[in-house]
Amino acid sequence: MSTIHNLPNAGTNYKDDDRMPVDVETSPGSRVWVTDYITKKNLFEFQGMVIKKEIASASVLTLNTTPIQLVPSPGVGKFAIVKECVCKLSYGGIAYATNTNLAVRVQSMTDFLFRTVGILSVTADTFINLKKQDELTTGAQYIENRQIEAYVETGDPTLGNSDVILYYQYFILDI
Repeated sequence: MSTIHNLPNAGTNYKDDDRMPVDVETSPGSRVWVTDYITKKNLFEFQGMVIKKEIASASVLTLNTTPIQLVPSPGVGKFAIVKECVCKLSYGGIAYATNTNLAVRVQSMTDFLFRTVGILSVTADTFINLKKQDELTTGAQYIENRQIEAYVETGDPTLGNSDVILYYQYFILDI
């Protein structure tokens, strides 16, 4: 995932097809100026790359005690924002029996960013949007230099053998 820095401000007078100088961090510590193809019209597409994370059934069974990292800790002075998250459950023949709410959160936080209730108990292949948390019950929604992770609320699921695939978009912002 690339991080975009130094975006022109909203008042900048760029036309849709004008090329914009944008500073892009392609990997931690490696930044390049991109001017060849970033335009006002395609900037959102560039920022909105979709990540695919596959979670095997063995990992789903321990998803409460061992959450899966979706976005690594971005570093001091930065935080990650997940824009959207979609889940695909590939039904394996046995539904998970308990603790079937799948969620996405900032590492170690109580509140979730996204959640879907009961997705792990379905008995067919399923695609579903995870619902975005609109209101927090405790603390902050985003915290500097913390990873974003997928987890199961309450406790580890039991029995099931379905794999889960999460598709999501995220951005890294400088504080």
